[in-house]
Amino acid sequence: MNARMANYVPSKVGLWSLNHMEQARWTLSSMRSPRFNHGGDRVVALACEDVDALEPTGCRGTAMYDVQSGAMLAQFEDPSRGGEGGNTYGDSSNCSFSPWDTTLLSDGLLWDVRSTKLVHKFDKLSNVGYGVFNPSGNEVIINSAVWDLRTFKLLRVVPALESSRIQFCHTRPLMYVYSPFEPVAAKETSKKLAKNRTWLRVLDTRDYKDVSTVDIERPIYDVALNAQETALG
Repeated sequence: MNARMANYVPSKVGLWSLNHMEQARWTLSSMRSPRFNHGGDRVVALACEDVDALEPTGCRGTAMYDVQSGAMLAQFEDPSRGGEGGNTYGDSSNCSFSPWDTTLLSDGLLWDVRSTKLVHKFDKLSNVGYGVFNPSGNEVIINSAVWDLRTFKLLRVVPALESSRIQFCHTRPLMYVYSPFEPVAAKETSKKLAKNRTWLRVLDTRDYKDVSTVDIERPIYDVALNAQETALG
């Protein structure tokens, strides 16, 4: 297990019913960063970087599962990224469905969901690979880089998005950008505490310009909107 994950137990993904929280309906060992599709019948997750040591026969890359049964439906893996130094983003990555659930962005790679074929490999411009689709469907954001899905060309780099997470507002062209708090070892607290950003920034999804920035003066763990998108927590 790498240094960043040393203080955590082995990762596991599980699905719970809101009516029966005592026990998970199913679990997936050595997987992380799960994400539902928009239809709610599929979930994707990434294999942990140390999956070889924990589970030699386990999944590699990204896998898609049936929500009801937990059965694996497809696996997305780029053979050129296997082994040490495979040019992956490591733990600093995630997976995300397109607005129409037809493509999947995972670890800087764009996949066709139906055929499981690799559509495009985006240039690695940093060591952070958290990626999301702009709700317009024409752009993807990987860390601070914005890419055009029609041409696969780099459109712009937005410094405000560096090492941040994004929560989109679907009733208005807005995105909420924040830097999630991460626990650090006691000896690193004084050095890293000053680097933890406590601001919440609002950007326009059309041109990525800053609409508003608020310093809430405390660590941000996560951001979520209510169903009506009238309240933010």
